[in-house]
Amino acid sequence: LKSLQTIIKGGKRGFAGAAGDGVESLEQTDLANVEFEKFLKTTYKKHANEELSVEDRDFLLAQKDKGRRYFLQKALVGTPLVDDSTTGSYVVPEEWHNEIDRVVHEASQLVPLVTNFPMKSRVKYIPVKNAGVGFTYIPNDSDATTEASPTFGQKTLTSYSYFLWISLTEALLEDDIAGLGAYFREIVGEAYVDAFESEFLTGIGAPTTGILTNASVRTTSMSAGSSGFGDIKIGDFINMEGDLSGRNGALRGARFLMSPYTWNLVRGLTDADGRPYIHPGWTGPAARELLGYPVLTSYQMPDSSDSAVNTPFIALGNPRYFAYGDRVGLEMKLFDNTIQALKHSEIFFRFRFRAAFEHTQPADFTVLKTAPA
Repeated sequence: LKSLQTIIKGGKRGFAGAAGDGVESLEQTDLANVEFEKFLKTTYKKHANEELSVEDRDFLLAQKDKGRRYFLQKALVGTPLVDDSTTGSYVVPEEWHNEIDRVVHEASQLVPLVTNFPMKSRVKYIPVKNAGVGFTYIPNDSDATTEASPTFGQKTLTSYSYFLWISLTEALLEDDIAGLGAYFREIVGEAYVDAFESEFLTGIGAPTTGILTNASVRTTSMSAGSSGFGDIKIGDFINMEGDLSGRNGALRGARFLMSPYTWNLVRGLTDADGRPYIHPGWTGPAARELLGYPVLTSYQMPDSSDSAVNTPFIALGNPRYFAYGDRVGLEMKLFDNTIQALKHSEIFFRFRFRAAFEHTQPADFTVLKTAPA
């Protein structure tokens, strides 16, 4: 058996040399790293079941560990792009995708609360509760029992594509000292949150009808003369709770949804003696509850610039009745093999996802509207 040290060292020199003239070490070129990693795995598998000397085994394990540490280090500092070798584009590394997911969940209180449905095609049908069931008391164990007959409705999840793309020049990337990668992570994460929340909350039917504009949602109106958001009173929230109290199960897991602007107005509400209804948080954390229900804030909900008569701006209900159909998750690619790249050194970042947004139980939500006049 030829010494593994000789095999590996020879392979290392060969792959490094193939990557370009003047390359002397594995670490000097990504191509050499990738090819040598493949060679190392092949060599290890080939000799894994053969009897090796202690020296050869230790050397081989050390090389594997060194490679593992090297690629981990490259991932942490951000290997720019990985060729997918099929479409003339580059797939952004997984580490970047995970970072965007982190930004999304930090920026949105709603994302982790909705119900997710994986989709294998453009359309998916899901059952929704129509009539439930109930237990019947029987005086004696031998008495006949009654069959329960639950019924179901149907909702259709239809996925649509959502895109954004960013163009920039290769020179900008070469001269970048502003951290474009971190900047893109932030703005793409925020854009995804905006699209996600606006479809569920304020969509106008293109393609999704949001909870504030859904005709099947229950409505609570503010008292006469309360024509602006600033006229809100604690009694309005009590009326919203009362509107859902007659709907069996509607208040289980319910949350108030409003904009940060509106939440700030609510925190300023006081009783007849000037005492705030909500703990102000001067000496401790401010309460994020109202009448015992958690409060979720979203920048997609109406704020000060939207204040007008007969306008819905607060919702109460359980966000798990928001159905998110996940057809294609957030996908990120870089295209640099285009005619624009040839003529103008212009490259393109493209981001997209395919998803469906639906409200499965809109009648279990109520929205608060300002008075008509």
